[in-house]
Amino acid sequence: MNDRRTFIRHLAVASAAAAICANGRAAVSTLLRSESCAALDSLGQETFASLRGSAFMVRGPGGATQSLVLAEVRRFEREAHVENFSLHFEGRGAAAFAQGMQRFTHPKLGSFDLFVVAHPIDAQTCGYEAVFNRLLS
Repeated sequence: MNDRRTFIRHLAVASAAAAICANGRAAVSTLLRSESCAALDSLGQETFASLRGSAFMVRGPGGATQSLVLAEVRRFEREAHVENFSLHFEGRGAAAFAQGMQRFTHPKLGSFDLFVVAHPIDAQTCGYEAVFNRLLS
């Protein structure tokens, strides 16, 4: 690991993978129940980059909803056959959702589940980050 940021990024990816593996069966059955669900594997960095600045409706586990704007799509160094990027969303007010799987809905993409981590930006704005690190076929 080159630095602390790289270590933390890798730790976040490992934590997300563990959570997805632990909840994978529930997430897959949830995705299969909804007709308008997007296959997350088909949504890459370019797809999200084209939607920068658009709003996503997010429903947390407790049923609370919030509109989040896709503020940034950050691409990491790419190795052969690996796609690494992160999505940064912003919402008004305090953190409405804790770290974990949330249901995102966008008019062009449909619905999909995404593991996000909340982090405050300022008194009026909360940010959420989702990290993608996956093998390309």
